[in-house]
Amino acid sequence: LLLIAAAACSSDASSGVAGGSTTVAEPGDVTTTTDAGAATTSAASAPTPTVAPTVAPTSPPTVAPTVAPTAAPVTTVACRNIGNLYGLSDVSGVDVRRGDCGEGVRQVQESLNNWFGISVAVDGRFGPGTEAAVREFQANIGLSVDGLVGPQTWVALTSDDMPPDDT
Repeated sequence: LLLIAAAACSSDASSGVAGGSTTVAEPGDVTTTTDAGAATTSAASAPTPTVAPTVAPTSPPTVAPTVAPTAAPVTTVACRNIGNLYGLSDVSGVDVRRGDCGEGVRQVQESLNNWFGISVAVDGRFGPGTEAAVREFQANIGLSVDGLVGPQTWVALTSDDMPPDDT
């Protein structure tokens, strides 16, 4: 708009017209221009406003940090190692239970399999299978069923008085 007004002013000045007045209209106004007494009325054409599109500022996409999966730590539970039970002269201290391992557990497993026909893996680890077999043995011979190989259960497992087919 300023350029149009400046051009109009300079054309009046260069034409040598005296007493001319120029009014620059704002968009939507009606402009009246008088040159030497002549009146002209015209509607000013409003320029179409250009609106820049509003763009919300964007930040770079947030990416969650990638954490590499870690394997669970390998833990081994130490077992209570039970030594040779056959060499004991006093069985009052015999106490073999779930979680134990070693030669004494292997001897309990072999006795259950060989003498009484109860099938249990002979691996030297007193797990749920060995505990179930001990419970079955205890129930078959009338002992208190607790799944532990204490003195009474050990004596019954190693007794020569009980033939295999009496169970």
